[in-house]
Amino acid sequence: MKPSPDCGPPWTDSGVAKLRITVLEDALSRLAKPRLPPNEQAELLAWLRSDLIAPFSFLACAASCGLDHEALREGLLAVLSGQDGAPEALRMAA
Repeated sequence: MKPSPDCGPPWTDSGVAKLRITVLEDALSRLAKPRLPPNEQAELLAWLRSDLIAPFSFLACAASCGLDHEALREGLLAVLSGQDGAPEALRMAA
């Protein structure tokens, strides 16, 4: 099947892997912000805690980086819960 000219070139496995890494990096950098809006915090924490298996889920993004998602999640929640000004929802989850 020929790709539609409106859709651009087809995705490659390496392209998807690079995008997953970018998604994970972006999420981590936003979680590190001390004054992240509450709705954005909630969205990122829900994504981080989810065990959903989907193309750009936390599990898929961690796997693309060669990381153990459980260890990464546990470590992130521990580190973030110790930050000054960490959101209450995060302190309760850790």
